[in-house]
Amino acid sequence: MYWNGTSWQAEEPISSASTRRRHRLLGATAEAGLITLLMFGLIAGTALAAKGGGGAAGGGHGGGGKPARYAGSMTMEMVSPPDVNHGEGVKFTVATNAPWPFVDVDCTQSGRAVYHSTIGYYGGWPWGDTFIMESTDWTSGGAACVATLYNSYNGRVTNLATYPFSVMP
Repeated sequence: MYWNGTSWQAEEPISSASTRRRHRLLGATAEAGLITLLMFGLIAGTALAAKGGGGAAGGGHGGGGKPARYAGSMTMEMVSPPDVNHGEGVKFTVATNAPWPFVDVDCTQSGRAVYHSTIGYYGGWPWGDTFIMESTDWTSGGAACVATLYNSYNGRVTNLATYPFSVMP
């Protein structure tokens, strides 16, 4: 029985097959929803645990104090060894598991920025793979340079490694 606000009403027993089916379907739906929530929780927990608590390998670090999921390293190849001179080319050999790796090279003379260039190190990068060590701001002289290997994906940049080097005059 239940009170409808003015009088007690008798409840009808749940006896029809369609009503029992609806109740079973409602129970099965609730169970499936609970299982789905548990699965998403396990996946999210596993993904967060896989990130670990330390920095990235290869001397880099993740942005915002978060550890990177990717690792990488690089070595420099001089186009005309043994030293890199102003106006010559430099290439890098990159080893990484990052899907969209790039190398930035930045150079300064007496603390003033004179060179910046970026090359993608992934399949399908349509431009060259050589950094030419000169610019309109850098017409002569040596410079202190740093190459940075990073991954750029979905607007998020993760530094993987750095390689400082000097360019001779």
